[in-house]
Amino acid sequence: MDISTWQGYAFEQVCLHHIQQIKRKLGINGILSNVCTYSWPAFTDRNGKNHRGGQIDLILDRGDKTINLCEMKYADGEYELDADECAKMQNRREMFVRRTDTTKGIQMTMVTPCGLKRNKYWGRVQKVVTADDLFKE
Repeated sequence: MDISTWQGYAFEQVCLHHIQQIKRKLGINGILSNVCTYSWPAFTDRNGKNHRGGQIDLILDRGDKTINLCEMKYADGEYELDADECAKMQNRREMFVRRTDTTKGIQMTMVTPCGLKRNKYWGRVQKVVTADDLFKE
């Protein structure tokens, strides 16, 4: 395991131990929510199209008919979304909706230590949680 893989894994573990702080930052700490992760194997759909497997790092399925799909990304500075990562996030969202048949609103949420760099892709994320948010009481 290289250092960047370890950093990403360690950051995910920190996030999973601070779900209450994530909910507080999102303004949903008073809303009943189920917390889970989600993964799916590669599959071929009815039309013969192959789909890659994937995972969603954290799901907050809220009582107000909204779901936060949380992507956790470690970076030394502001995390910079690019076209490839945006496509992956969109695919995860589509697969989640398709496989769960949810009709709830979906908010894409990024959890990253130093926030999200403003570029042409940053608007694809509705909510951002930083490391500072994780350690607030």
